[in-house]
Amino acid sequence: MADHSALSVTEQYVALLARIEARLAALSLLMSGSETNVPVGSFRLSPTNKRFEKWTGTAWVEAIDVWDMTVSASKLLAQLKTVDGAGSGLNADLLDDKEASDFVLATEFTADNLLTLIKTVDGAGSGLSADMLDGKQASDFCLATQAAVIAALGYTPVNATTYSSDFAQLKNTNGYQKFKNGMIMQWGTIASLEGETATTVTLPISYANSHLVAFAIPKRTSSASGINGCYASPNGMTSLIVVNDSTGGTTTSPVMWLSIGY
Repeated sequence: MADHSALSVTEQYVALLARIEARLAALSLLMSGSETNVPVGSFRLSPTNKRFEKWTGTAWVEAIDVWDMTVSASKLLAQLKTVDGAGSGLNADLLDDKEASDFVLATEFTADNLLTLIKTVDGAGSGLSADMLDGKQASDFCLATQAAVIAALGYTPVNATTYSSDFAQLKNTNGYQKFKNGMIMQWGTIASLEGETATTVTLPISYANSHLVAFAIPKRTSSASGINGCYASPNGMTSLIVVNDSTGGTTTSPVMWLSIGY
C-alpha cells in the first residue's frame, strides 16, 4: 500500500525512501492497489471494475465520464479496413446487402449448371444471340425473306394469297377449272336434246378475253339406231350453241359439252 500524502523533509531518511519506493511501485501497477491520500484527479486501473477510473477526492469514477473514449462507426470502419480482406477470417453476414444464398458458389458454376440457368430465360424475346444453331452457322440457312427464298429456289413461287383464285374450280356436272396461265376449261351436260334442234347453253362463268372452242357429243351408254351427231360452237363470252344433228331411230339424247377460253 502506498501513502500519497505530501513528503516532509523532517521525515527520517529511511522512511522517506520507503515512501518514495512505495509510490513508484504503485505507479508501476497503475495504482491498482490500496492507496491512501490519493491526490484529486489521479487515475488508476481498477482490477475490480476492469476499467480506468479517476479519483474525485471522495470516490473513484469511470474515466469515460471525464475522457471522450467513444469510438465512431467511421473510425471503427477505418481500423477494420486495415486488417480485412482475403485471409483475414472475417465472416460477414451480408455482401452488398445480399445473403450468400443470393449467389452461385464457384463449385456450382459448372457448364451443366450454367446451361440449366440459361434455359430458364432463353427463347423468343430473350434477346439471346447464339453463334450456331445445331452446329450450323446462320449462313447455312435461308433467311425468311422473299428475296432470299427466290434466290435459293431459283424461281418465284406461287403467291399463296392469289393461288386459290388462279386455280379456282367448280367440281359439278356443269363446272370449270382455271389455270395459272389464265386458260379456263368448262364442261356440262344437257339432260335431253331432240334431234335436228339446237339450244343455247349458258357457261358456268364468263370468259374475259376469248371463247376459243366448243365441243359436244351424245351421252350414250349403248348403241342406238340412226345417225347420231352433236356439235357445238362458241356464242360470245357467256354461252355456246349445241346442236343435236341425229336422224332416224332414237333422236332425243342427253348431250355432253366442253368449252375452252380465257
